[in-house]
This record gives sequence, C-alpha cells and structure tokens, in this order.
Amino acid sequence: FGWKHEAVLDILVHLVKKKKREFQYKSQPRYDIVDFINKAVNSAERLSCEVITGEDIDQSVLDNTIQAYNNIFNQSIGTTTDGNDLFKKLQDDINAQSGDFQNQEAKYRSYPFGVPFSNCTSLLNTWSTKRDPKKLFDEIIEGEEQAKSTVDLARKIGDFLERAFADYKEIKSFVESNSENFKELSKEDQEKGETLKEFLKETDITTKFRHAKKAFEELKE
Repeated sequence: FGWKHEAVLDILVHLVKKKKREFQYKSQPRYDIVDFINKAVNSAERLSCEVITGEDIDQSVLDNTIQAYNNIFNQSIGTTTDGNDLFKKLQDDINAQSGDFQNQEAKYRSYPFGVPFSNCTSLLNTWSTKRDPKKLFDEIIEGEEQAKSTVDLARKIGDFLERAFADYKEIKSFVESNSENFKELSKEDQEKGETLKEFLKETDITTKFRHAKKAFEELKE
C-alpha cells in the first residue's frame, strides 16, 4: 500500500501485543519489541527480521507447567490462561531463584557439598535462556521429577548449613590438623578418624553429620 516502514511496524507492534504475531531476529523467537524495531529500521539488519504467527498454547500445557513448577519449588506462581504471561512469570521467578542458588554456590563451591548448588544454578540458567515459551514449558513438565530432586537437595543442604556450617568447619580443621596422627590411635579410634574423613567427602552432609559429630567429640577427648 506504499506505507512507510514506521506505519507497518506500528501495526505489527499492536499485533504482537495482542499475541497475534511474534517478532523473530536471526531465528531467535520472542525477540524484544524495542530491539526488533531498532533492527528493522536498519537496512543492514532488516533481512534478519521476521514476523511469525503467535503460537496458541493449549491450556492443559499451561496448567501442567504451573503444577510442575509449583511442585519443584514448593510455591505458587498463580494461574493464567495466557502463555506469554506465564512465560514472563516463570522467567522472573527463575532469575530470582537462580540468584539465591548462585550466592550459595559462590560461598560453598570449594566444598563437596557445593555441587548441589552448582547443579541448581546450571538447571536454572538453562531455563532462563529459553526464548520459546513452549520449549520452556515442555522442559519444566518433562523434567519435573529430576528438577524437584535437585532443588530439594540444595535447599536441604542450604538450610542445614545455616545451623551447622561452623561445626562442619571445626571438624574439617580438626581432621586436617590431626589426620597423620590417626594411625597412632586404637583401632576403634582409627575407625572414627576414617568416619570423619569420609564425612568430609560427602555431597549430602546431612545424612552422616550426627555420626561424624559424635566421632569428632569422642576423638577430641
């Protein structure tokens, strides 16, 4: 119709906001509106810009995604009938969750029990880079069981460390200072020393802490 590019873009923006169309740049779905416009008005970038039909995601997929995500993180992100709205909610919450696990990963990465925090960070980073809502929803639904196990373990260890990290460091320091002396002890006490050494290799320190603490107290006497 001889319309200027700006007029065409204005119409397309309205269609995108109504979920009828989506912007795509160099095959990256759901490209940001402002960034897309800046690319589209640039003649050198224009051929890399595409407008595609917005995907209508079935309500059952949205419901299953919400149920899986709530189960994984033991929370409620609310209900919605809008796939784009759910996608934004998930991305915002994923970024918040990731920040918490990244802080714990940074604090505990030098310890064996730092692995679960790294696993959570890796999982959430993978989800946060998804630009296609349907692919993100499918990954959450299909990976629900493994993701919940990963998150539950990291949270369990994180909660435990808030109470017992000082005790853990005390046991670790004791072993490092006295490890060579364990062989001079009685057989029973040598076994206690081995208990402490094995404890310090554990990824999930919550399961054997009570036994390690008891052995530590007895060896200190």
